[in-house]
Amino acid sequence: MKLSELKAAVYRLAQVDTTKQLKAKYKDIKPLDMRRKASWEKALVQLQAVSKSEQSSAGKALVVNLPAPQKSASKKASSKKSKPKKKKVRKSAARELVSQQPADSVNVTEGFDAWVSNPPSDFAALFAEADEALGAFDKKLAKTKKLTKTAITMAHSLEEFAEASLSEAEHLKDHMQRVQERAKEADLN
Repeated sequence: MKLSELKAAVYRLAQVDTTKQLKAKYKDIKPLDMRRKASWEKALVQLQAVSKSEQSSAGKALVVNLPAPQKSASKKASSKKSKPKKKKVRKSAARELVSQQPADSVNVTEGFDAWVSNPPSDFAALFAEADEALGAFDKKLAKTKKLTKTAITMAHSLEEFAEASLSEAEHLKDHMQRVQERAKEADLN
């Protein structure tokens, strides 16, 4: 699952628009570093657990069943070897969520599209600035294309002029040689 999809799913489950609102609403999520994908996955799992407990109390069942982390019984297994397994379990849990709830993934996409079309005020200014920069870039690109077309036309004209000049120079050179030959013949006679 992409980070943007994770964020959209978390925001949808939490019914908030920003990370600040998310951390204010859920104290368990507050210590997470939301710059990392793993933190978003943890937040999603926590919110699903909260949602599951709320739904079970209301008589509804949640489709997602997360696998329990596996622990190694041998003394030779180091903690370094068990850490990647836990990460894989968390990632697979997030993937399982998406695969088991195709309707929710559509809702996440629709929710994200709605969020993009009507972003919070923090992002609205950034989006406006990005749109302005994109507009300026498009204008400069159009101007560059026009100048390139003009330069290519000028280059073709110069090539034609150079060919015509070379042709005329060869013609003049031939004419000069004939004039010099006639002058030599005239001197000999």
